[in-house]
Amino acid sequence: MLGLLWLVPALPMAGFLALVAGPRSTRKAVAFISAGSVGASMAVAILVALGFIICRRPVMPIRRSSGSGWRWWLRAAYFPLP
Repeated sequence: MLGLLWLVPALPMAGFLALVAGPRSTRKAVAFISAGSVGASMAVAILVALGFIICRRPVMPIRRSSGSGWRWWLRAAYFPLP
């Protein structure tokens, strides 16, 4: 499902380009193209989200920090920038 993720921004962009670069259209055609491209993008986003929810294995392994992850934050308090 992750392979479909690029369609989420690409579908509305394709609809926009079809409206801008294409011939003059009727109001119904413009409404169909614009609502259809955004609706299709939402459907793809829901499919990708369901793929993440249903997936039983982690997509990215979670690594535990050694406890020094906030060291930069503490150091900034003691040595402020000039």
